[in-house]
Amino acid sequence: MPAAFIGHGSPMNAAWNTPYDLRRSQQDGQTMRTSHARTARQEFDRWAGRQQSWGAGLIAVSATLFLWLGYMLLVPFGVHDSRDEIACDAPVFHGSEGAAYSQGAERLCSAERDWPELLTIGLLAVPPAIVGAALFTSGSARKRASSHVFRILEMQESEERARRKTRRNPE
Repeated sequence: MPAAFIGHGSPMNAAWNTPYDLRRSQQDGQTMRTSHARTARQEFDRWAGRQQSWGAGLIAVSATLFLWLGYMLLVPFGVHDSRDEIACDAPVFHGSEGAAYSQGAERLCSAERDWPELLTIGLLAVPPAIVGAALFTSGSARKRASSHVFRILEMQESEERARRKTRRNPE
């Protein structure tokens, strides 16, 4: 290494290292380890936050599908016939026995809100709900675990500093 890059306090230039310089370089090393740990923790937290966000987004998609299904099941609707508009009951509250709607004009109502279509909407809402809940839960657990581990590391570093201090300054 060229002499211009070896400065006062550099580990490469032992002749200039005083106890203060050695202590400072040790502290710089500790600072480097701490900054790497903080960077790693921030990246870990960022990843956990992304997991939570994806989970919340998928839960929102699922909730939207379930709300749409509820709307289609519970709200009365109208069907346009060639002559006029026919008022239809909501599929859940329709009072007839057997089929969803009775004969005649009610066939149009039955065709408009078909049960297989409604069941498909319900089935499409389930996978995003499951995956979203899993992602949100794992992201939350990652954040909590990361926080816990980082606190333990900080306590260990604090204990180590206290031990070094008592070794240097015995009472």
